[in-house]
Amino acid sequence: MPRQRERRDTPARWGLDHHRRRHRRAVESDLDPLFEGGVEASEEAIVSAMIAAPTMTGADGWRVFGLPHEELREILKRYGRLAAGAR
Repeated sequence: MPRQRERRDTPARWGLDHHRRRHRRAVESDLDPLFEGGVEASEEAIVSAMIAAPTMTGADGWRVFGLPHEELREILKRYGRLAAGAR
C-alpha cells in the first residue's frame, strides 16, 4: 500500500503568506505610544492592587496591613501621579 503524504497547513493556506507581503518597519517614534500605554496600564494595575488589598492575617499569625487610602492619595498627589478629578 502506498504511503500517503502528510498534509501540512501552510501560511498561504491560512492567508498568512508573509513571503509576498511587504512589511513596514516600525520606527522608534511609532513604538513610544505603545510603551507609554503599557507603563500606564501597569501603574494603574499596581495602584488598584494596593488599594484593593485589605489587612489580613495569614499562616503562623503573619499580619499584612492594607494601605490607608487617604495617605496613599496624598503620596500619589505629591508625586503627580493622582489623576485629575480622581475621588
